[in-house]
Amino acid sequence: MISSFHCYDEKVIIFLYGPDSYRRQEKLKEITAQYQVKHADVAIQMFDAATQSGALLGALREQSLFGAAKFVVAQNFSELPKDFTELISAALKNIFDSKEFIVVVTSDDKPIKDFAFLLKSPVVAQEFAALTGSAFEEFIKREASRRKTRLTPQLLVALRDGFMGDAWGLVSELDTLSLGGAVSAVSPALGFLDIQRFFRSRDIASVLPLLERLLLGQDAAYVFNACAYQTIGAQKIQFADYDVAVKSGRSDYETVLLDYVMADTNNVERRE
Repeated sequence: MISSFHCYDEKVIIFLYGPDSYRRQEKLKEITAQYQVKHADVAIQMFDAATQSGALLGALREQSLFGAAKFVVAQNFSELPKDFTELISAALKNIFDSKEFIVVVTSDDKPIKDFAFLLKSPVVAQEFAALTGSAFEEFIKREASRRKTRLTPQLLVALRDGFMGDAWGLVSELDTLSLGGAVSAVSPALGFLDIQRFFRSRDIASVLPLLERLLLGQDAAYVFNACAYQTIGAQKIQFADYDVAVKSGRSDYETVLLDYVMADTNNVERRE
């Protein structure tokens, strides 16, 4: 269990894994914020392991000048191409003997055999399983408190039953409530895992029907924000531009999501 990090000046690899990507990303933000307090001048290098595996390998192999600190984040690690498995595995193991790196690896799943060492010392690992039962209720209370949203017993039950295990759906609903909106009357038809599948899909023939189903069962703003949360690099800029277009009244969330899909048919950065 990761409570706090005080070893940034030491060699360390941190492995965050499990299907609850909301809490996983929150932990990543906490770690990076703590790191930047001590190393404000160090840029955090972020890579999507599925689409930027070559660049990730280069960053892991590159030695900093004068032993300067490096912070590397490898996201979406469960979709690392097979051709890079052995190379990335070796590069990560070599970091055990380096004092200049902090590497955070995030993954939806437990590691495959070649990366089993990510669950063993000296790696610091934390699992983020989907919350259920009383653990999910405590999560609801904590997130509601952060938003200064009052929870009645009836509302707590409605949120628990409507979003059980779907942390993204839950926090989106609490955001709506904190702005004066009403609680949804029904449980979402499709959850955050389906949004992840839409965002990462390499099959244009299936991604359009999936988007249609998502928009029938989810608020378009929720789908957009859940996708935007997963972006890195050029995608982050692209979604920031979309957000400006929506908030300025020049477009809406349904239109920009469709534009993202259609534009991507001629842009292989995400899918190749």
